[in-house]
Amino acid sequence: MPTPIFGEKAILLGKALIIADLHLGIESELKKHGIKIPQQSEKIKNKIIELLQKTKAEKLFILGDLKHEIGIKNMRESFKEEIRSFIADISNFAEIYIAKGNHDGRIEEILQDKCIIKEHFSYENCILTHGHAWIRKRKIEEEFLILAHAHACISFKDDFGRKFLEKIWIKTKLSEKARKKHDFENEVKVIIMPAFNELIYGTPVNESVGNELLGVYLASAVELSSAEIYSLDGIFLGKLSELKLMN
Repeated sequence: MPTPIFGEKAILLGKALIIADLHLGIESELKKHGIKIPQQSEKIKNKIIELLQKTKAEKLFILGDLKHEIGIKNMRESFKEEIRSFIADISNFAEIYIAKGNHDGRIEEILQDKCIIKEHFSYENCILTHGHAWIRKRKIEEEFLILAHAHACISFKDDFGRKFLEKIWIKTKLSEKARKKHDFENEVKVIIMPAFNELIYGTPVNESVGNELLGVYLASAVELSSAEIYSLDGIFLGKLSELKLMN
């Protein structure tokens, strides 16, 4: 059973730790827009190692967007080496599996044999994937589908009308139409993860128009109106349909 870790942006599943959306190197893009942020890779790496030690997990699944730059053609060699070092250091604590995200094009050329890279993984009755594209697998028997890509968050307003964002967990299920179309044999529970990188937020789910905030993969595939929204510390905030009315 996939279990979100209290207060963290990670799931414990058997002997595995699951995280997503690290977007290493996003600081460089922010700098182009005049926003100067200290380099985050070391902080992210140390947090992952801390969680691996705390949970005693033996495997680490990263569900996509390990890096922020989409291609590697113009990527600095120093940054490529930074990514290799990042993965190598963590591999001292766990086996690493990466489900490729839309930002991870040609990531194999950087990491080579340092970890296992696929479009999706099947583990402990769960399909683990980034969520930007449908998985290419027939007759899917797993009970859970764990996704990222949306950078799940919600917006709140205080008594002065100031808005702030909080990362969240979204629990819902695959629609019956999508289940049959994509050969899921059983009812499928869906968990949508928040981004592990502290700097990354998506469109707040209670401010979206339609379902486009979750990308092509979930545009019409999950039951969002009845989706349950949880804070990082496990508090049930309500169903999405209710939270849209409250915002």
